[in-house]
Amino acid sequence: MTASNWTAETGQDANNLLRQYVAFASQRAAGHLNDELKGAWAARTVQMKAQVKRQEEVAEAIFNRRTHSVEQALKGGSAAQYFT
Repeated sequence: MTASNWTAETGQDANNLLRQYVAFASQRAAGHLNDELKGAWAARTVQMKAQVKRQEEVAEAIFNRRTHSVEQALKGGSAAQYFT
């Protein structure tokens, strides 16, 4: 096997070259896939954090509205009118 042009002179050389190429291609493909997965995971993480924040804001708004309703009811009104 000559290093200058990467040609195989024997069957064993060809087999070794093929194994080296397969290992190189597999490692490169795994690296690209890993990078792609990291990007997708980062995007999903951002999306989920935004969704959680929105849900927390909605829950807080509902809590504040109900708290206000209870306060108004305690001040002297019909509680039923504040919970509908």
